[in-house]
Amino acid sequence: MIPNVGEVDNLTKSTAEELTLKLASNDPASSEALTVASFTEVAGGGYASKSLPTSERTIVAGDPSTCTYPVKNFTFTGATNAPGVVYWYYIVNGAGVLKGCERFPSGVLPYTPVAGAQINITPTLKHS
Repeated sequence: MIPNVGEVDNLTKSTAEELTLKLASNDPASSEALTVASFTEVAGGGYASKSLPTSERTIVAGDPSTCTYPVKNFTFTGATNAPGVVYWYYIVNGAGVLKGCERFPSGVLPYTPVAGAQINITPTLKHS
């Protein structure tokens, strides 16, 4: 068992550096073995990854304890490069270590960005 104070300490340390939120254009099988190399970052269409500064995070003790950032908006200026779809978002640290990831709900996949389209994500890391 890790008590809430231990969870908060782990989240604080794991997010002590700025993280980056990215979108993936491939659809790897969900697994505990996923790494940054498992994902192909979206390119084109006005896409740019989003910084997750430590000053924006909110850490809350609970079951599970969470580290949450404000909503990040991805606005597209047109279609993205092939394959032209989005399946996942993922969070990496400066050393290229995967800190978290989530596949978008199957009802919206694959998501195909067009000019003016937005994807809004509230990045959250949980310690359970």
